[in-house]
Parts: sequence; structure tokens; C-alpha cells
Amino acid sequence: MVFRILSMDFINNKTVMNELDCMESNLDIVREMKFPNNMPILQFISRDNC
Repeated sequence: MVFRILSMDFINNKTVMNELDCMESNLDIVREMKFPNNMPILQFISRDNC
């Protein structure tokens, strides 16, 4: 319960609101980006999203 109260207090801060405002443009920027071939990537796959 305390965590919920604290998280609700910080959710509307200026930085979080700015991130929400920029989310769509940020997603457009990174959507076509690829990881380098030499970078190890751990992927989690669930039955629900396949």
C-alpha cells in the first residue's frame, strides 16, 4: 500500500509527463533500429504473444 501511494505521488512529475508527451516520436525514431550483430540479446517469448 505504501509503495502504491508513493508511486502515485511521483507519477505526474515533470520528467514523466515529458516522456509521455514524447513517447510517440521516440518510438518512431527507434522502430527501425536494429541491434548490432555482435551484441548478445536475450529474448523472452511467451505463449501469449506468439
